Amino acid sequence: MKHPSSFWLLCVVLFLAFVFAQSGATDDAMPLDQDRQVSGVSKTCDGTLVGSRWCDQRNGTIKDLTTGLVWLQRPDCWDRLRWYEILPLPFKRLRHGTFGLADDSKWGDWRAPTRKEMTALTIGPDAIRYKSPGPFTGLQSGYYWTATTKADNRKYAWSVNMLSGAVISSPKSMMYYLWPVRNEN
Repeated sequence: MKHPSSFWLLCVVLFLAFVFAQSGATDDAMPLDQDRQVSGVSKTCDGTLVGSRWCDQRNGTIKDLTTGLVWLQRPDCWDRLRWYEILPLPFKRLRHGTFGLADDSKWGDWRAPTRKEMTALTIGPDAIRYKSPGPFTGLQSGYYWTATTKADNRKYAWSVNMLSGAVISSPKSMMYYLWPVRNEN
């Protein structure tokens, strides 16, 4: 065999395709792209309130008081990644004690945001953009991946530009940033 690394890459891709197929994914989205309804969103801040929307929980996380989602305070922890690299790799290392986290999170708590969740960052009160990052540090001016696959072309996924707020679909082979999110514990 001339290219053993190509063989193993093909094996990994086929394995991931099998796992996604077994998880009940629809044609509209990958398994991570399920809208998560947040019931009973807490409007209180047990940390430092930044504007009217963001709660710096002083543990490496920022809570969005409008959705109840908890965002990694540093969205610059990884270099740019291809879309298919965001699912298996970074989240295996993200937990309490990594990237400044002191939130008691465990492996598996963090995930890629959906298109709806990522877009919500850039609109509404105290919208987040590259030039107005609010309580976040290290925000990049480029595109950030979402977990949402384009419904009519599974080779594309949605991303959000943090400089302009533009939402576009891009080939999954593009190199964009990742900004992890988790549900409130």
